[in-house]
Amino acid sequence: MSFGLPYTLPRSLSSTIPYASLPLPPCTQDEYQERLAESNHESATWKRKYNEAMLKMETMSGQLEQNDHQLLKQRRQMIKRDELLLVMDRLLDQYANKKKRMDFFSGAHSDSDDPPA
Repeated sequence: MSFGLPYTLPRSLSSTIPYASLPLPPCTQDEYQERLAESNHESATWKRKYNEAMLKMETMSGQLEQNDHQLLKQRRQMIKRDELLLVMDRLLDQYANKKKRMDFFSGAHSDSDDPPA
């Protein structure tokens, strides 16, 4: 008695499809120099883009710091104004209370001031 598969095994694709080959190494020194120059140019381009991005990021970071400093300065000014307004409100309340008391007593007169009846 033999045991076997009722179907044939499919061949794996990896054995039938060749892998993509790597770029062929340059055959001549001129080709090598040309590829090296291209590589150096590409590398320089990426370095320049990186430096530009870093400069832009540093500029924006500086602007954010300036904005934060300006906001802090404005908040301090607002706090001083609020404190000044509170002091002025208290002084006005005191003045208003004194004026009310003065008005209350200014309308009053003694019995001796009344004209004879």
